[in-house]
Order: sequence, then C-alpha cells, then structure tokens
Amino acid sequence: MYGIEDSQQQLFSYVNLEARIPVDHAVRPLRELVDGILKGNGRPFDYVYSKEGRPSIPPERL
Repeated sequence: MYGIEDSQQQLFSYVNLEARIPVDHAVRPLRELVDGILKGNGRPFDYVYSKEGRPSIPPERL
C-alpha cells in the first residue's frame, strides 16, 4: 500500500518581477541608472566574449 501523498508547494513563480516592486520604490531609478551605465560599457566587454557557442547574456540583464 502506498503512503500518504504530500504534495509540494508550487516550485516556480510566474509573477512578473515588475509586478512585485512598487512603482514608487527606490530601486526603480537606481535600476535605470545602472542599466544605462552597463549598456554604455558594451564595447569594453566585447573582447571578453567568445564569437563561438551560445550567445552570452548582456551584463545589464544579469
């Protein structure tokens, strides 16, 4: 005879991160500032990434 099924709680969350952070939260302007800096620094990072294999993830996405 099998034991009692104890189901797990939901493993993955499919809520958009933008929906979790309030519109007036202090992290939003900071994110815009950092994203702008990282996008502007794309050229110095170009020589580090390989031209072969899977495309890399841009630093501003990480």
